[in-house]
Amino acid sequence: MEQDRVQDRLKRWANALVRVPAVFLLEILYRVDLVDVLQAEAEVVKWTFIDISYVATVMKILGYLSAFMAQILSFQQLLNLYAYMFTGVLLIGAHYLSNNYIQMELESGYHGFIFTDVDCSQRWIKFTMAQLCIILSCTQLMSCEKYWTFTAYLLPLILRAASIIPLSELRTVHTFAMAFTTLQLTFFMIKYIFIPYDLAMAGYHTLQEYMEIYGFVSVVLAMYSRLFVPIVYLIFWLILFCIQLYSYFSNKSHPIFNENWVIVLLAAIADCCDTPWSLVGLCYTVSYVAYFILTMCKVYLQGIEGFVNHNMLHRGWTEGITLLLLSLQTGLLEMKRVQRIFLLSIVLFVVFASTVQSMHEITDPILMSLTAAHNRNPIRHLRVLTMCVFLFVFPLYMTYLVCTFFDPEFWLLIIVSSCILTSIQVLASTVTYALFMIDSHRREPWENLDDIVYAIKGFCRILEFLVAISVLLYGGMESFYSEYSMIGAAVIIVHCYFNVWQRAQMGWTSFLSRRDAMRRVSSLPLATQEQLDQHNDVCAICFEELLNARVTPCGHYFHPLCLRKWLYVQNKCPLCHRPIVGVQLNETTPGEENLYNAENLHFEDVVRNVDDVVGNHGER
Repeated sequence: MEQDRVQDRLKRWANALVRVPAVFLLEILYRVDLVDVLQAEAEVVKWTFIDISYVATVMKILGYLSAFMAQILSFQQLLNLYAYMFTGVLLIGAHYLSNNYIQMELESGYHGFIFTDVDCSQRWIKFTMAQLCIILSCTQLMSCEKYWTFTAYLLPLILRAASIIPLSELRTVHTFAMAFTTLQLTFFMIKYIFIPYDLAMAGYHTLQEYMEIYGFVSVVLAMYSRLFVPIVYLIFWLILFCIQLYSYFSNKSHPIFNENWVIVLLAAIADCCDTPWSLVGLCYTVSYVAYFILTMCKVYLQGIEGFVNHNMLHRGWTEGITLLLLSLQTGLLEMKRVQRIFLLSIVLFVVFASTVQSMHEITDPILMSLTAAHNRNPIRHLRVLTMCVFLFVFPLYMTYLVCTFFDPEFWLLIIVSSCILTSIQVLASTVTYALFMIDSHRREPWENLDDIVYAIKGFCRILEFLVAISVLLYGGMESFYSEYSMIGAAVIIVHCYFNVWQRAQMGWTSFLSRRDAMRRVSSLPLATQEQLDQHNDVCAICFEELLNARVTPCGHYFHPLCLRKWLYVQNKCPLCHRPIVGVQLNETTPGEENLYNAENLHFEDVVRNVDDVVGNHGER
C-alpha cells in the first residue's frame, strides 16, 4: 500500500515535470521580441522580401498554441511528443556531425585509404560511433524496428571508408542524406498532421459532455487538478530562481554582493517575477512555503497527527492570493528593478504577517483544548506555550525591522498593525489559558470567569474592528485621490464585506445572544436550600454538585453559569427541550408561547390520567 502511494506521488511529480517546458515557452514568448530577432536574422541572410511582423505574429500564435497543447495533453501523449522532438534534435545533430566530418576531411586533403593514416582513422571511428549512437537512440525513441530508417547520415562515412568515391564528392552524398532525411520527416508530418486536430476535437467533445453533466465550475476544478497547475508553476519558478542565483554567483564582480543577504534574496525574487507567468509561479511558491510552515507548526504542536488532520483553511492559498492581489493592485510588473525590490519587500512582509496569523489560528484551539481536556502532559503544554511565545515576540520583531527599513507613514502603520494585533491575540489566548488552568485547580467554580474571558475576547475583537475600519478608510481615500482601478475597488469591496461587515455582524450577534441569555437566566427563580435538598441531584450540564441553582419553568435545576453558556447556543431546556421563558421576560413569539402552553397542558393531562388510573386500580 505504501509502495503504491509512493509510486502515485512520483508519477504525479513526473506528470507535472513534463509540463514545465510549456511554461518556459510562454516565458520566452513574453520576454523575447521576435520582431527584433527576425530583423537581425533577415539582415544576415539578406531576406528583404519577408514581412517580419507577420512572421513574428504567426510564430507567437504557434508558440502559444504549442504551449497550450503541451499543457492539456495526457502524460503518455506528452512523452510521445517529447520523443518526437528529441528525435528531431538528434537528427539535426547527425546533420551537423556529418557536415563537420566532411569539412575536416576536405581540409586534411588526404585522398588515400583512411586506415593507413592515423588521424583519418581516429576521426572516422569517432564520428562513426557518434552516428551509431544517434541511430540507436532515434530507433528506441520512435519504437522503430527498421534500423535503416535513420542511417542516411552514415552513408558518407561508409563511402569514405570504402574509398569508392573521390573526396570531393562527399558533399554531394551529404546533400543526398539530408534530402532523404527531410523527405522522411515530411512524410511523417503529413501522415500525422491531423492528430493534433483530432485530439483537440475529442477533448472539446469530452469537455462539452462533462460540462452538461457536472457543470462548468466542477469541470474547471477537475481540469485544474488533473493538469497539476500548482506543482507545474512551483517547479517552473524554483528553476527560474536557481538560474537567477547562479547568474549572481557566477559573476563575482556583481554589485549585488556588496549588499546584505536579505537584499540579495529580494533582488533574485524581484528578477524572477517580471512577467505574468513568473508572478503566478511566485504566488504558487509562496502558497507552498506557507503550507509547509503551517504543517510544521501543526507537527510541532501535535506530533505525527499534524500530517493527518489537515485543515483546508490553512493550506497556504490565502497567502498566495494575497500576494497576487497586492501585486496586481500596485502594478508590480510595470515597475523598474529597484522599485520592484522595494515593493516586493513590503508585499512579502504582508504575506508573512498573514502566515503568522494563520499559525495563531492553528495554535489557539490546541491551547484551549489542553485546558478543556485537563491534559497533564507537561511536554504538550510546553510545546504550545513556546509556540505562543514565538508568535508573541516574532510579530513585534518584524514590526521593529520594517520600521527601521522604511520611513513611518500611514500605510506602514496599517501594515504593522496586523502584526501588533497578532501579538495581542496571542497574549489574550495565553491569559485565557492561564485563567482556565487556575480554574481547573480550584475546588469551587469561578463564577466570574466567563465574564472575564468574554471581556478579553471582546477587547481583541474591538481592536480588530478598528483596524479594519482604518484600512477601509485609507483605501477609500487612496482610491478617491489617486487613479481609480477595478482591482482596487474589488479589494475594497471584499475587505468591507469580510473584515468590516462580517466582523461587526458577528460581534453584535454575540453581544445580543449573551445579553439575552443573561436576562433569561436572571429572570429565572433561584432555588432555595430546601428545594436543593429535596432535589438531591447534580447539574445535568456539568455533572457537579448543586450548591446554587436556577429553576426552569419545566422544573429542572441547573447552575446559573452552566445554563447561561447553554443559552448562548439555544433557548431550550437541555433535558426536555422546552423553550425557556423567564418569569419577568416574555420575549418569545406567540407561536412559541402557545407551543409551550400546549405542551404544559398536554403534560398535565397525562399526569392526571395516570393518577386516575392508579387510583382506580387501588380501589379495585
